Amino acid sequence: MITIQEFADLCACSTQTLRYYDRINLLKPAQVDPWSRYRYYERAQAIDFVKIKNLQLADFTIEEIKTLLQKSDQEVYDAFTKKIAEQQHKLDQIKKIQQSYLREKIMMEKLALGITDFLLNQITDFEELREFGLDPKDGDQILSLVRAHLQSAFIPQNCRKPEDVTLTVGENIVQGADQVLEKIKTLDSQDLDGDILLNMSEDHENRQEELETLWEYHDWQHIYEFIDQIPALDKDQEYQLFFHLKKEGTKNVEVSVSLPMFMIGALLMKNGECKGLKGCTFAASEDGKNHFALKRIVK
Repeated sequence: MITIQEFADLCACSTQTLRYYDRINLLKPAQVDPWSRYRYYERAQAIDFVKIKNLQLADFTIEEIKTLLQKSDQEVYDAFTKKIAEQQHKLDQIKKIQQSYLREKIMMEKLALGITDFLLNQITDFEELREFGLDPKDGDQILSLVRAHLQSAFIPQNCRKPEDVTLTVGENIVQGADQVLEKIKTLDSQDLDGDILLNMSEDHENRQEELETLWEYHDWQHIYEFIDQIPALDKDQEYQLFFHLKKEGTKNVEVSVSLPMFMIGALLMKNGECKGLKGCTFAASEDGKNHFALKRIVK
């Protein structure tokens, strides 16, 4: 007989481990002194300890190990063979999931790139940047910021499977990432006359949102009159920009594209990266005046 400390030294483990094994009835001491409660072990029990550690390393559960300690060496060997097959199957499943994840990620990135390119390719004149108090010479830099922002914004945190992605163009609905990507390639400026909705978020239909107005400005003629007064955007919040424009401000298709793109660019220039800036919504005003509102998305 040897003490628990001597047995721990023999097994190269701690006495805490042996006490834990005793408590869960995995490896009991050969003898416990009824008065002092000191634990004593037989040296031969070190073989059981080695079996336990090897079975744990092979991902057997405590209950499985308890059973296998009562089995023959051949039965233990057969249990290892079965465990190897189980782990190989699990590994194969993980590899399939990994490959599927990579395919879906690449497809979503292609979709984001496609819709971003379509929108930004409609912009051919940087002179409208003057409307925002910006220099047209900085147009390429501003669009570069907008491009990076849109590509990030078009990939939501919770994505649908590629086959469930939908694109609505007017009254036509295209479903499936491959088909949506092909449709995006064929879009032209005339499609902007109607509504275009790209739905890549799995919870888009069930997501409940409220909008809280944070700041607004009314009856303006040029955006540079108020853009520097817009409050700084919190990187941890989500925002929507709302324009209600008098008729002559919305009659041109090119303006309807460049205005939100340049507005986003101007705010990115002012605030730096802000992934919570989700986009702009436009409508005709009812009073013949221009209105702007910054609203926070309350989930």
